[in-house]
Amino acid sequence: MFADDVLVCPEALRRSAATLSSIARRLAYEAEGPPLEVPAEGLQSGVALAELTATVRQRLAVLSASTVDAAVLIRRAAGEYEATDERAVRRSRAVA
Repeated sequence: MFADDVLVCPEALRRSAATLSSIARRLAYEAEGPPLEVPAEGLQSGVALAELTATVRQRLAVLSASTVDAAVLIRRAAGEYEATDERAVRRSRAVA
């Protein structure tokens, strides 16, 4: 073996992707939450809080989408590693 061998565990990749999907769902849930309100009406802090809430929720939605994309790519990589392994096995058997 070479010193720079890469060991891949597709099942570990799939578990990581599942964890990322779970995180993405929680982020999306928080992004859709009810607006925050300041108890004292007429204060400027109510407007500022509404703007802050909207900004944070927008960023949570973007982060959720990026996390979903990462999970999809990790799942795809796991499948591609397995497909590569299967091709290598078929080629080895053809030579034997």
